[in-house]
This record gives sequence, structure tokens and C-alpha cells, in this order.
Amino acid sequence: VLRNPAVDALIDGLVNANTRNEMVTYARALDRVLQWGYYMIPNYYSKGIPLVYANRFGMPDVAPIYDVGLESWWQISPTPLTNAQAAALTGKTTAAKEH
Repeated sequence: VLRNPAVDALIDGLVNANTRNEMVTYARALDRVLQWGYYMIPNYYSKGIPLVYANRFGMPDVAPIYDVGLESWWQISPTPLTNAQAAALTGKTTAAKEH
């Protein structure tokens, strides 16, 4: 929680501004005050990156340290069926001979 009377006053002035010029003045002053201060914002930390993905993607053996690395994934194409396998699945005979 940020407890600063100057920030509170500037926010009140910004919310209650009657003209655009007043709003811009309060916004710029608020920006200056906030940038002048030092703030620590506590955040949740997880050792890993929770991610759900389909198992059809290949990933490099070495993962990036600070990124998921989605741009380095690739889609794994299923192994194509031979004509005989396709014929067995569909119940049709094959016209082409396999070598």
C-alpha cells in the first residue's frame, strides 16, 4: 500500500479535474512524484514457469534460463502412413505399388 499524502492529493486533484489542462497538470505532477520515489512491489515468485502445451511440439534440449522460448519450439509432424497402412485403415486397396 502506497501511503504518501502528496500522491493522495495529486490523485484527488486528477480525479476531480474540471478541465483538460488541470488533468494534464495533475497527471504530470503525479508522474514526477511517483518517479522520484522508490517503491518495492511484492510479487509472487515461482521457480519455474507454469505452462501447459500440447505434446505435439518439439523443444530444444537446452531451455532458455529466463524465457519460455516459444519461438524456438517446432511442431512435430506425425509419421506419414504408407499406402498399405492407409488402405488397411480405410478398407480400400492401393492403386500404387510401394517400393
